[in-house]
Order: sequence, then C-alpha cells, then structure tokens
Amino acid sequence: MEILKLRNISKNYGNFPALQNVSLEIVSGMFGLLGPNGAGKTTLMRILTTLIPATTGKISFRNIDWGKPQEVRQMIGYLPQKFSLYKHIKVREALNHIAVLKGLQSNREKLVDSVIEKVNLTGQKDKRIGQLSGGMIRRVGIAQAILGEPPIIIVDEPTAGLDPEERIRFRKMLRQLGKESIVIISTHIVEDIEATCDQAAILHKGKLLAHGDLNSLSEIAKGKIWDMSVPLDEYYCISEKWNVISSHRISDMYRLRILSDTPPNGANPTVPSLEDGYLYLMECAS
Repeated sequence: MEILKLRNISKNYGNFPALQNVSLEIVSGMFGLLGPNGAGKTTLMRILTTLIPATTGKISFRNIDWGKPQEVRQMIGYLPQKFSLYKHIKVREALNHIAVLKGLQSNREKLVDSVIEKVNLTGQKDKRIGQLSGGMIRRVGIAQAILGEPPIIIVDEPTAGLDPEERIRFRKMLRQLGKESIVIISTHIVEDIEATCDQAAILHKGKLLAHGDLNSLSEIAKGKIWDMSVPLDEYYCISEKWNVISSHRISDMYRLRILSDTPPNGANPTVPSLEDGYLYLMECAS
C-alpha cells in the first residue's frame, strides 16, 4: 500500500504560525481536510502542491522527498478553488495545451480524449470555455488534474459554487478517482467529506485536532448529542438556552439536535454524525 507521509509539518509567516507540527499518513482513496476558514487547509494544500515550502517538517511518497519539487510535481494533479482558462478556447484545445505543459508527448491526443470521456465532457469537447456552466468548468479542472494519471490528486473546495445536482455528480466523480489514486479534498463543508471520503483530518488554527476514519471522528461527540421535539412557541427559548446545532420544522413542532455535555429535560441521546464530531471539536478548541 502506497502512503503519503507528512511528518511535523509547520509553516510560519513571520511570527504567525499557519501550521503547527501536522503529521499524517494518507493512503489510496479519498481523504478530507476539514476545518473553518483560517484553519490552515489552504496552506497545507499549497505545501503539498510545492507552491510554497514548509518551514519545518518532511513529506515523502514513493521514496521521493518534497525537497525535490520538480519530481514531486510529476506525481500531483491539482484543482484549485479558483480554476479558470481563457474563455475563447475550446475544451479539447485547452486540455491539449495543458498536456503539452505537463510534458506529455506520446499519445497526447489519446490521453486528452481519455480524460474528456472519464469526466463526461465528450459532448462539450468542442465548446468554448466561456460557453460552459460552473459545473462543467469544474469538470475541465478535474480533467486537467488527472492528465498523465498522477498518483496524487488534490482538490480545493470541490463543490464551491455548484448547484445541488452538479454537486452530487461531482462528488460521484471524485469517488471514482479515489479507486485509483490518493485524492485529497480540502473543504469547510462537512457534507462533502461525508459523501466522498474514507478518512479525514480536522484542522483548527493551524493545529491538527483529530484524524482517522469517519466513524471514529463521529464518535468523538458520543454522549454529547441530544434529540428533542418542542412546540413552536418554545423553540426560541430553547435555542437561547442550549446549543442547537440543527432544527427541522415538522407540522407545528420543531425537532432539535443539541450539543451539550448534559441533556436538556425531555431530550434523548442520539447517534452522532461527522458534523457533530466536528462541531464538538470546534467548541472545545474555541
């Protein structure tokens, strides 16, 4: 089993510690980096993609050290959150140009057609970039990332700006890629992690709070999550007194999910989700 190893990764901007001693081992499949804005996710992604160096620490994969950025870049496909191309060029032309920049010489056109098919863009390959929807442009972004079949694929905020239907389709596509490569996604959207990932790490203010499979991260909030139903006229009183993390209106009642060390009167314990574990860690870290 191939493992991407991160050992004691730190990054300082002057006196500001953006990352502090982050250590992870990431295996093939889908891996999520989860955290609020300012958690250090983007900094870690930029280090992994060799855009910036770590201040201290070591990263390695296949006996290649991140101190050799040219060799590392040949192993990585990257889709940043803000991905764009010249609007007047066609999809196939854009991907062919990127393939040239990647140094893909033999069978280049065949490789381009293969990734176009893999991301379901065959019907749009002769359209100009400016004619595509946001979801289709993200597909072009994934296509350029997987050109050359890199063993590590890194995607920043994968579903940002997508409508609900395109979000579901994009998650399925990422899941398929995770069968063949290490796919790392960075997001603040818990649902993206739940829908795609096998393992995840939770960051807060540059520190690694927890990592592991999704069940173990959910279990962090075991015994802290409570379920109760209240009439409409009691909802605001309850929400002011307790940490209500979700609510659903059902007829003339509200069903509440509450995060607390102690149960509210009339509440029942319930099985925690990944979002519950995440919110509990955020509350403890604040």
